[in-house]
Amino acid sequence: MFGSVREPRWVATRVTLIVVVSLMCTAVLPGVVAWHEHVFFRDDLVRKLTPSQAAPLLASQREQAARDATLRKVSALIDRVLDGSAKEPDLGDLVSLRSDLAHAPAISQVTVYPFLANPQLLLWPCIYSCLGIIVMITNGGAYLAGRRKQLLLGGLVYAFYEWPLWVRNFFTGNEGRAVLAYPNFDVGPESFFAQELTILGFGVLLMAAWLQWLHLADEARRASHDASSPFQPKRLENLTDEFARWLVSSVLLGLGFFWFTAFFWNLVWLKHDARYVPSAVLAHVLWGTSWLLLSWKPYIVWRSWIALKSQYIFDAIEAGSTKVADEKLSELAPAREGFAFVGIVGAVVAFLLPLGQAAFGK
Repeated sequence: MFGSVREPRWVATRVTLIVVVSLMCTAVLPGVVAWHEHVFFRDDLVRKLTPSQAAPLLASQREQAARDATLRKVSALIDRVLDGSAKEPDLGDLVSLRSDLAHAPAISQVTVYPFLANPQLLLWPCIYSCLGIIVMITNGGAYLAGRRKQLLLGGLVYAFYEWPLWVRNFFTGNEGRAVLAYPNFDVGPESFFAQELTILGFGVLLMAAWLQWLHLADEARRASHDASSPFQPKRLENLTDEFARWLVSSVLLGLGFFWFTAFFWNLVWLKHDARYVPSAVLAHVLWGTSWLLLSWKPYIVWRSWIALKSQYIFDAIEAGSTKVADEKLSELAPAREGFAFVGIVGAVVAFLLPLGQAAFGK
């Protein structure tokens, strides 16, 4: 179905290899670096913090502890009033005070993310695996650009995506900072560089997919001048395969980028760290661009088939024989339109879901 026919064992072997390599490169090796740097566990990371880094964390912990202690005392006093051992305080005032304390706005917390409790722990393996499988199933991975070109353009994607992280780490300081994470340069410099290599690899892998989609779209554009019948079995088989491949690739792309974008929007909405807004927006831009490039070839193929189908109908009308054309169109059109409808709706929902999940999950 996806390009050349492959044995299930071949596909399973390649998919397993892609997943294992992704885990090794983006989880296991960074984990070894984090272990060596003593930022693997939370307690180790906290011990590495400088006094200025630890001050907001300790202040929020003290404030939360004081509020919890007051709430416990009020609850204990209410119990004493109810059992008759204390009579002076007004019960209504005490209940109101306890309710105010329990429902008071959350104290601004500084969140600490060691490697082991890091929300990105499976984020990078997921998107690496999804992109690798997409490259594999897209025409069997037959076209890959030259290494130098791929590295250069992948480096541009890396720089485009990473500049907000460089600003956060080297220019903004601790103003508005609500997250202390193990790969921050001032927390774990070795893990910072390991993370940069991971993101550079992501840029190169994403560019490999982009170049492949552009190449295949160009091939489809050149082939669109073929004037053979739109109902030739081979053409219809290729059309079905193209949309099935596009649908599977759209699902994989959405699966990889959903966790990617959701991670940053959660930091913005749930952790109240506005410094991550640019990264969240750029992640969504990369997702949207990827889906448009992925959809370019299917769009060209679909438009070409529509044009041939229209010409076929016109020729049939001129020949005074439309019955066969009408029967074929009624049987064939819904399947392709169904692929397109499911894929587009699914892509839009997945694209917007991280925003809604973060905004309404507060």
